[in-house]
Amino acid sequence: MKDFWNLCSLFVASNVQGQGIGRELVEAAAARCKGQGTERALCLNAATAAIPFYRQLGFVERRAARPLPPGFLAMHRPL
Repeated sequence: MKDFWNLCSLFVASNVQGQGIGRELVEAAAARCKGQGTERALCLNAATAAIPFYRQLGFVERRAARPLPPGFLAMHRPL
């Protein structure tokens, strides 16, 4: 987490994906950030393969602060 709102570089090893580890990490980050910074949302830039995962966790598309690589999507979820 950067500045209590920007989720960066979240990866779960492929051999343990699907066990809820990623969900727990995101929820722990959200709980840690709630009320800590000026932002009222948890933001990230999702790679193409991760977009469905983040959508399941309630993230929606947002306007990117800067140009992103092809296939990436700026997303956020209220804290």
